[in-house]
Amino acid sequence: SKGILAQSEINPSDAESIAYAKGMNKAELRKKFGISSGNTMQITMMSRLVYEKGIDGVIKAADAINKMDGINFLIVGEASDEGARQVIEKFKDGNVKGRPYFANDVERYLVLAGSDAILSPSQSEPFGLVLVEGMKYGTVPITTHAGGPKDTVQKFDGLNGYGFILQ
Repeated sequence: SKGILAQSEINPSDAESIAYAKGMNKAELRKKFGISSGNTMQITMMSRLVYEKGIDGVIKAADAINKMDGINFLIVGEASDEGARQVIEKFKDGNVKGRPYFANDVERYLVLAGSDAILSPSQSEPFGLVLVEGMKYGTVPITTHAGGPKDTVQKFDGLNGYGFILQ
């Protein structure tokens, strides 16, 4: 296993270098978490899995996400609520995979570097560190208007911007 390609190994002005690194990191992420490979978008939520961070909405949408073609969805984070933990542990089949405990440091950066998009549907978010760290690896942020992310994520409008802001 080659592991994460460091930012220093990527030439940011070379699209092929960026695509190669994303592909290598994505393959390693999927191998580590038992996610099927293929030409699918990898969306990840990495957070404390509590109401303030939006886990309730994600759990409600899990069945619909499982029926979507072209995406894999990974949830990684500490679930202090036993109900949320039990629901997330059931995500074994389909497009949604869940692991209700935090990633160690190596896994954390593998999640950030290997995902195509990072979901942060927070009700309250002072800064959005996970989104900012993910953008460093070319991972697209998907967030809400809560707190810091509204100041750090420029909404893609079809021509400009680099993230998506949920209403």
